[in-house]
Amino acid sequence: MPIRDIWKIGIGSWIIEAFDIQRPKVVVDTIDRAGNPATLLQSTGIFAGKKRVQFGFSTYGKHLGSEGQNPVIADLLKAAGLTETKQDTDSDSTDDTFIYKTAAIGDASTFVDVKMMADTGYYIEINDAVVTQVRIIAKVGEPLIFAFTLVGTLVSEATSGTITGNYDTQDPFIVKEITLGSGVPQYFNAFELTIDNTVAERVDPSAAAGVLGHFITKQSIEGSIDPEFVIKHAAEELASFSILLGSTGDSIEIAGGKVLVKDMEPVEDNGLLRSNITLGFYDSASGANDALTITIVKKE
Repeated sequence: MPIRDIWKIGIGSWIIEAFDIQRPKVVVDTIDRAGNPATLLQSTGIFAGKKRVQFGFSTYGKHLGSEGQNPVIADLLKAAGLTETKQDTDSDSTDDTFIYKTAAIGDASTFVDVKMMADTGYYIEINDAVVTQVRIIAKVGEPLIFAFTLVGTLVSEATSGTITGNYDTQDPFIVKEITLGSGVPQYFNAFELTIDNTVAERVDPSAAAGVLGHFITKQSIEGSIDPEFVIKHAAEELASFSILLGSTGDSIEIAGGKVLVKDMEPVEDNGLLRSNITLGFYDSASGANDALTITIVKKE
């Protein structure tokens, strides 16, 4: 069957603009049934045990359509272990600033429910999903990209289905004319950041799949940046690390509480010497929970 690999993905009230789809894979634990003494077969079949769904996709980091509108990726960032704070900074009774920050690991994870439908008609519904990895990709001159990998509980799948919601048609932020914090090396071509979450199953013997959901039990955040050659050494801090896209009243900012160099390797790029710098993102102080802050603003 020919496919275009175009998927409709519903999260909350949004139908998001998604690409680079990691097709849903239903993973079933299997147990060999005991051998049959009559036929001397080692196994007479298998049992189905716990069941989960692994999937992923990419979407753009986008402008908000209007003041007070929740960001398209809000539920995904919360399911990645980030906390959400809303602020009305211009005192017009409408939230205009949405802040997502790292939280104390061990708190109950926030879940997200996802519906996915392929152009072939295949439909799958997944509940209580958590994000196992987030990649933020900022290449100069290209749209800002967020890539999410998730695991969740299968609700249903079928050869056809329906997803309703508001289509995500906002323009993405383009990585240009950005404002850099004093700790960010200039003249870079690409910045990437990865949140890696270790998750544990919340096993429930009364659940149909044997798994009620998942908890985030461990989190690490690393990044990379490739400026024109600079001298940086491991453990050196890049103070005031922030990258701001957009203008006053319509922006997205990625900032680190304490950003340390983990490694630096000089590389040649079409005759230009660059520094490939690996970064670690940490809290500025014990309990600060500010290793990573993503701020999305829309004022009218």
